[in-house]
Amino acid sequence: LAGQRASDVEQREHRAAADDHEQELRRRHGCGAAGPTDDIRSERLADRVAVIQSGRLVALDTPANLVRTEGAEAVITFVLPDGRIFAMDLFGRMYFISADLSTATPAGRLPVDRRGFGATAVMFAPGKILHFGGPTDTSVIIDVTGAEPIVTAGPPLSSSRRWVNATLLPDGRVLATGGATIDNMGSADYIGNYTINNAAEVFDPRTGEWTVEATGSTVGRMYHSTGLLLADGRVVELRRRWGAGLGGT
Repeated sequence: LAGQRASDVEQREHRAAADDHEQELRRRHGCGAAGPTDDIRSERLADRVAVIQSGRLVALDTPANLVRTEGAEAVITFVLPDGRIFAMDLFGRMYFISADLSTATPAGRLPVDRRGFGATAVMFAPGKILHFGGPTDTSVIIDVTGAEPIVTAGPPLSSSRRWVNATLLPDGRVLATGGATIDNMGSADYIGNYTINNAAEVFDPRTGEWTVEATGSTVGRMYHSTGLLLADGRVVELRRRWGAGLGGT
C-alpha cells in the first residue's frame, strides 16, 4: 500500500481515537485489544505490555514494572576523560558505565525539579555538566570527575524552557535557545497556548550566571528542534514543523 504520510495533527487525532476505543472496550467489556505501541507508560491503556525483539519475547509485565526494571528512557550520555560513560535518564537516575561497556553502576538521582521530558545537558568543561530546561527554570551543575557525581544547584534561567537547545560555544560558554513553558510533544489541544521563549540565554562558567541576550523570531523552536555550531562560530537553529507557526529553519 502506498499513500501520503499523515500529518502530525492527523497522527495525534488517530492515536486519540484509538485510545478512546481501547478505554471503551475496557469499561464495557473488561478487556482490551492487542496491538503495537511505542508508549509503554500509559497504564490507562494496558494492563500488561509485551516487549518483542527480533521475534523473541524478552519481557512481559505491567507498564510501571517495565519502566522501572527494563532500563532507562530518554538517556543523555557523556564520555568522561577517563573513558567511562556517564548517563542520566528521564527519571533523574544517574549511572556510570565502564569503559569496556560491561557494567552500569547506579550513581544516585537528580533533584525532582530536574526530572522529566524536555531537559537538556552539555559538558562545558571536562567532567563538568550543566543540566537545564524542561518543566522548571532551574539548573544544576554535575561534577563527574570523581567516583560519585556531585550535584550542585546552578543559576535559574529567565523562564522554564521545555525542549530547549544547548550549544557549547568555542569560548566554553553555553548557549540556550528555543523552548517554551508548555510541552508541545503530544496534544493538539496545546497549539496556540504556548509561552515561547525566543531569547538567547548564555551561561558563563566564569561568572556562574545566565545572561539574556538577543531575542529572535516569533516562531517557536521546541520538540525536535536543534541548535548547531558552525565552523565560523555562528549557530544555526533548526525546527520541526508542528502546527501553524510552531515549528523549518
